Amino acid sequence: MGRGAGYAYADLDEDDMFAVLESRDTSFAGAFFVGITSTGTYCRPGCAAKVPMRKDCRFFASAEEAEAAGFRTCKLCRPDRLKGPSKRSNERAVRLRGPAQA
Repeated sequence: MGRGAGYAYADLDEDDMFAVLESRDTSFAGAFFVGITSTGTYCRPGCAAKVPMRKDCRFFASAEEAEAAGFRTCKLCRPDRLKGPSKRSNERAVRLRGPAQA
């Protein structure tokens, strides 16, 4: 497995994702997120927190999926900052720009 740029959640199995966590490879940031059941938090690859036990890991394609599963953001790596624009920010942008011209 090479560097993380270009990899997506669908390209990796859970063993690959755990290997990335153990190596703390930040190049996979945004490719997947990991929920840690023992702490109730979710992180991005490369987080400085202690590597969790494999049995405590659940993997997600997006931060939104991790949050929907009941995990809260890690205060060290702030995985919520990797999210794309929210529906609310998109609606605000439309209000500021005005509707698209047909």
